[in-house]
Amino acid sequence: YLGVVDDIESLDIKSDKFEVTDNEALILNGNVVLDFPDGILRAGKARVDRKNGLVNFKKEGDLFLENYFFRAKEGFFSRDGRSIELYHGEAFLNDRNIVLTFDELKGSLENKILLKQVSMTSCADPEEGWQFFAESIELNDQSKRGNAKKVRINVLDRTILKLPYIPFATSSERMTGFLEPSLSYSSDGLDFMIPYFKVISDKSDITIAARNISERGLGFEGNFRKIHDETNNLSNIDFIYFNEDKEYKDLYPNQSNKRWAYSFKNSYGIKNKFWIDIDWARASDSLILRDIPGDITYIGNQRAQNLKQNISFNGAIGDLKIKVKHQGFQTLNPILTNGYKKMPSLEFEYVKNLKKFAIYERLN
Repeated sequence: YLGVVDDIESLDIKSDKFEVTDNEALILNGNVVLDFPDGILRAGKARVDRKNGLVNFKKEGDLFLENYFFRAKEGFFSRDGRSIELYHGEAFLNDRNIVLTFDELKGSLENKILLKQVSMTSCADPEEGWQFFAESIELNDQSKRGNAKKVRINVLDRTILKLPYIPFATSSERMTGFLEPSLSYSSDGLDFMIPYFKVISDKSDITIAARNISERGLGFEGNFRKIHDETNNLSNIDFIYFNEDKEYKDLYPNQSNKRWAYSFKNSYGIKNKFWIDIDWARASDSLILRDIPGDITYIGNQRAQNLKQNISFNGAIGDLKIKVKHQGFQTLNPILTNGYKKMPSLEFEYVKNLKKFAIYERLN
């Protein structure tokens, strides 16, 4: 019989064929669609046990839930989310936009799930790109954290890194922990980075990452953010540091191979009477942002021609505003060896409203 069974214990069920057994289980065959309050299952074959709320499926199944999507050859789950068991499939984590391929998945969506023989890649052909392997990955829904054990990373079908353990966050919520590793490949070889995010307070945090580029060496980059003052000004510091750049040393043996860059932006104010604005960046040389662009930082893009080095002191006394400013630039054009600056810049601004008239004076 081809048909639809509606509203059986809040279920909408569609299939080409179905039957009811003596113990009140539903056997569904062909184009099965099981629509329940917390998700949808599409499969070739399924068995619904209405007494204990278990659903078994075979012949390939797609399971859509609020924060997960699973595809597996076979498995079972409880409709209340307390237990799930899947074999030979994929899992998509909506909060972190991650796709994991696994041999076995067991656990509870409300607590912990364990995946065995896990792999991950964003390449259509992993042998020509990169691939991540782990013997097991545990995902904890309560703590919003995960950990991968016995990790192996392949590039161009060759193992380039082995790690016994990697912890990471499974949610986009703001919390302390390791973020997903960053992996890329260019003319400088493999570029691998592991960022660590630390929540310092409700209004401040820091991200620090160890970064290794095959042809250049080991370095670090980081970012610090803090909201402060009554007006919620944002203080932001970015930095990149490589103690020894092998490629740069070969090209420029007479120059220091320590390479770094930083950027500092901030505003301080006292009740709109006095405030300081800072936008200051500096680099060890004019080519670093072209050679080593930031991954978790933004100091200047690869096409930037200069770095700003500005600081201003501002004050307001009645209708009069006063600004003292240093304005300068560091050139990132290797042909131009010198930046330029103007210092000091002194500016007075006076505004007076007289009913229908306004007086405005400005001196710079």
